[in-house]
Amino acid sequence: RGVTLTSRLTVIALAALAVVLAGFSTALYLVASDHLYRRADERLTAAASVLVAAAEIKPDGVEWEPAERRLPVGSGAGGDGIVWSVTDPDGKAVDRAVPADAADFLADAAAHLRETQRPAKKVRWQEGRWLVRQERVEAANPAATFAPATGPEQKFPALVVTVGASLEPVRATLRELAAVLAGVSLAVWLLAAVAGRAVCRWAL
Repeated sequence: RGVTLTSRLTVIALAALAVVLAGFSTALYLVASDHLYRRADERLTAAASVLVAAAEIKPDGVEWEPAERRLPVGSGAGGDGIVWSVTDPDGKAVDRAVPADAADFLADAAAHLRETQRPAKKVRWQEGRWLVRQERVEAANPAATFAPATGPEQKFPALVVTVGASLEPVRATLRELAAVLAGVSLAVWLLAAVAGRAVCRWAL
């Protein structure tokens, strides 16, 4: 027996609906992904700015007082807290707020950014993705003769500020969003299939 007109109309309508649902879900997912990753980068940029502002820039160097520079580390390397380090231009640690198990990871990421002169990059660590950003603080007059400070203050020709945060909370949110969109789209499609076939039969 040939395909009935009802079946043909139902198939065409459901195919069109599937395309619309897929397009809408994909667009919504991409918009949400761009927004969440941009927010994560803005959060790191703000943290780096706080640390840069904490450094005292002088004509002959940059001063740093470790006792007065603190940012919350958050819930640890596996959480969504920000970790940070401050080093001299050669990579020697000046100050940091990072869990012990993440210290080497952040140091390696900082060294890579310093060597490649990239402001930020995404890296993988402990089966998770992290976003790391770096800024450099120069003396007001780089040509001036550098003289190390004596006393509690530490003076450097320049400082390199590196901040990092786990992207796993963002990725988890996007996975949940993808599951919700898939579930809602499937439910709408199935409901339309049942209702559409019934309407076509009644109309024809």
